[in-house]
Amino acid sequence: MPEYLLTFEESAGGQTFITRHTIEAEDRQMAKYWFHRTLHEWGWTKTQFGKHCLEGPNGLHTELEEVRSLDSDEYEVLNKHLSSWPKE
Repeated sequence: MPEYLLTFEESAGGQTFITRHTIEAEDRQMAKYWFHRTLHEWGWTKTQFGKHCLEGPNGLHTELEEVRSLDSDEYEVLNKHLSSWPKE
């Protein structure tokens, strides 16, 4: 199964930060699907800020900035240092 790197811009209380996670998915579209599905399962909701921006119950905003394909070597290295995105 192909591997991807998800990059998020997250913000809360005037602070903005970038997070990254690895994910295995059938294609880029399915990686986006798992981003939305997982957060919706955890109680996150859509916002007026964009198609890929969701708000958590605690006021944290997370926006999917990029989904990038990884080759197997990149994935092996990054997967050791980043958390994998859960598929809920």
